[in-house]
This record gives sequence, structure tokens and C-alpha cells, in this order.
Amino acid sequence: KMALPSVKHNFFFNLINTLIKIVFPLIVFPYVSRILLPEGIGRVNYAEAFVSYFVLFSSLGIPVYGLREVAKHRNDLPALQKKLAGVFSINIVFSIASYSILAFLVFFNFIGKEPQLILINSSLILFSLLDMEWYFQGTENYKFITIRNVILKMISLVLIFIFIRSNDDVLLYAALLAIGVGGNSLFNFSYVLSKHGKALLKHFNLKFIISSFSEHLRSILITSSMALAGSIYLSLDVVMLGQISSNEEVGFYSASIKIVRVLISVVLALSTVLLPRASLHVKNDEMKQFNDLIKLSFNFICFLSFPCIAGIVILSDSIIVLFSGMNFYPAHQVIELLAILMFLVSMNNLFGMQILYPLNKERLFLIAILIGAAVNVISNLILIPHYNAIGAAISSVLAEFFIFITLFIVNRKFFEAATFKKPLRYILATVIMCAVVMTLNHFIPPFKLLNTAAMILTGGLCYVITLVLLKETDFIKPILVSISSRLKSNG
Repeated sequence: KMALPSVKHNFFFNLINTLIKIVFPLIVFPYVSRILLPEGIGRVNYAEAFVSYFVLFSSLGIPVYGLREVAKHRNDLPALQKKLAGVFSINIVFSIASYSILAFLVFFNFIGKEPQLILINSSLILFSLLDMEWYFQGTENYKFITIRNVILKMISLVLIFIFIRSNDDVLLYAALLAIGVGGNSLFNFSYVLSKHGKALLKHFNLKFIISSFSEHLRSILITSSMALAGSIYLSLDVVMLGQISSNEEVGFYSASIKIVRVLISVVLALSTVLLPRASLHVKNDEMKQFNDLIKLSFNFICFLSFPCIAGIVILSDSIIVLFSGMNFYPAHQVIELLAILMFLVSMNNLFGMQILYPLNKERLFLIAILIGAAVNVISNLILIPHYNAIGAAISSVLAEFFIFITLFIVNRKFFEAATFKKPLRYILATVIMCAVVMTLNHFIPPFKLLNTAAMILTGGLCYVITLVLLKETDFIKPILVSISSRLKSNG
């Protein structure tokens, strides 16, 4: 029987992994955005968004479905290897089909905009197949994911600083980004082969592949429908901006959403490690533990997202200029609108991926996503022609809000009145923090790194102190205890 690592252990490594994902764009994007400018950034992000649909088709929701199945059968090696081989076989078939369709479109010139960048990004289809991160998440092997990611991000960072020198390096920048993803995938795949290579080869034949389609395809199609529908409001904003508006507007939107998504990944750091554990609790009919995980995740989302949203709105102009350069200053209004996604996306992830999906009620999640996707498409068509990047931001928020309302109604039984006691304290602490930061922002000049950092640190300290005074230290106390023990050991 495979030993279960502690949630704290998983969270620690996943948090490091998340912080690496935060630090990397915080270093790289300010550099490349000043070299490639909004138009160049817009070109790269348009091509990424376009190819993302083919990547989604090739992966077919397998990252989520595979994670759940691996988590359920992790203690039964023969069953685990059979599931692994079956899911991977289906992934191969759809990757070949996806590549064939994209190659046809490129070869016969059906793609009129950025064909070279799209061709470079097409490698992501292959890398998505080989990535198999769902296996590591399902077995809760976050240590391997983290160590590998640290090494490859450092290599990518060095290569980008060496080779990206002028605004003519757009193709090279796209290639380096793709190579960075490819390195991750090759590491993952080689590890899986070392552990289960013989079993994969044993199962890999036409009869087994056909039986795998029969066993898994129905569930995978439901999961893939969620992924595909969800991608509409994650990628279609960029694609529609590129078609209806300009590359510059795509650049403004891309810079803003990149910052917000980085912060969302922090909020989701705990949520991500809870999905395999939630699936295991449901399989073992341990519903009390399942409910405890839901409450833990809900409180963590509120604890982090409330002050982050407020901080982004107050310091939006300084954040966007420091992150992307003065050429991106018009994007500060976009990031103010997108900030609310930190709460909405995280809550929708909790409702869907941590509650409905482990309970095998993914159809309800799919219905909610389809509602949000429809809202997003309609509002994009109406708003982008008039408001450009701001219109796309409003559309994203509307889509997530409709998903949030739908899923809250479905999951309301998990949230009794007492559940909202802690979030009220987080709101009060955020209001006090806002008063302090807004006062400082009035007197301190903007666009200075040290000034902005000082306001962020002051706001964070004010938030923590307020929660300590309110005796709300569930997420603060472990950090304080850790720091105290380290100081004593050093002393």
C-alpha cells in the first residue's frame, strides 16, 4: 500500500512550485515586454491562444480524469498501470488527430495570421502528450514536480536573457517558451517510463487501445467538455481581441491576465493538492474528512484572495508599469477589472474540481461552464468592438460570475451559515488594510519599485496583525510557529 504524504507536505512543495511559477514571469515578462513591446507580446499570446484549442483537443480532459483515476487506484499497482496505459493510449490517438488537423490548416494556408508562431507553438501538442503531470499529482509526488520545475525554469530564464535582444526576436522568444515546456515533459515522461515502462509496452496493442476507448471514453468526453468549454473564456478573449481589435490591445489584456493568473495560482496552491485526497476520501466513503477539506479550502481562498484583490485595485497603475513598462500603462484599468477573478476562479475550482468532480457529478460542473462560456462569447461580441481589452476583461468576469452563481446553488448544502464566520473577519482585516495602503498611496510617488514593495509589505503586515488581534490565525499560526522555531534553533 502506497503511503499517503501529509497535506502539509504536499502543500509545501506545491507552494514552492507555485512560487517558482510566480517568480519566473515576474522576472521574464518585465524584460521581454520592454523589448518586444505590446505588439510583439500580443503576437506571441495570440498564437499561444490559437494553438491552445488543439492542445485541449489532444489532451481531451485527460489531465483531470487521469489524476482522479490514478488517485483512486494508487494502492493497487496492476490496476494503476492498466489505467495509466489506457488513458495514455487514448491521449496518443487524439494527439495524432489534433496534429493532423493543425498541419492540414497550416499546409493549405487556411491560417492567415501568424502561421510561423502557430507552427512553433504546435510543438505544445506533443509536449502535452508526454507531460503526464496528472500521474504525479494523482500519486501526490509533488516533490519531483517541484525539483524538476526549479531546474528547468532557471535554464529557461538564462536562455531568454541571453538570446532575446530586440523586438525582432518574437519567433525566438516563442521557441524558447516552447522548449521550456518540452523540457518539463521529457523529464516527466522519462520518469514514468522508468517506473512503468514495461507495463505500458505490455498493454500497448490495438485490442487494448480499443478496450480502453470503451472503458474510459465516455467519462473522458464529459471531462474534456468541461476543459473545452472552460477554455472559451480563458483563450477566446485573446483570440477575439486579435481578430476584432489589435495586437496592442491583446498585449494590454495579456499583461493584465498574466499577473492575475499568477496570483490565482497562489490561491489554488492548496486546492490543487486536495483534489487527489478528496477523490480518495469519496472512494473510501470518508465524508467527514471530505467536508473538512472543503471548509479548509474555502477559508484559504478567502484568506488570500480578499487582500490580494484589494491590493491590485489600489496599486494597479504601479503594478502594471513595474511589471510591463510604461507602454502598458493603459492596461491598469484592465487589471482592476480582472482582479475579482482571483476569488471567482478559485471558488469555481473549489465547487467543481474539489466537490462535484470527486463525487462523480461532473455533468453539473459542465452545465455551469457551458453557461459561463455562452455568457463570455455573447458579451465578447458586444463589448470588444466598443471597449477593446476592457470589454474582454468585463466578459471574463461576467462568465466566471455566472458560473459561480450556478455552482453555489448546486453546492449550497456544503456551506451552512457558520461557514461564513471566518470570511467576515478576512473582509474586516482587508478593509483596515485598504485604509492604510490608500493613505500611503496618496503620499508616496507611484511607479517606484521600492515604494510599491513597501506599500505591499505594509499592507500585508497590517492584514496579518488585524487577524491576530481578531484571534483568526488558522493560516498565520503555522507560519509564526515555524519562524519562531527557526529563530530558536539559530539562537
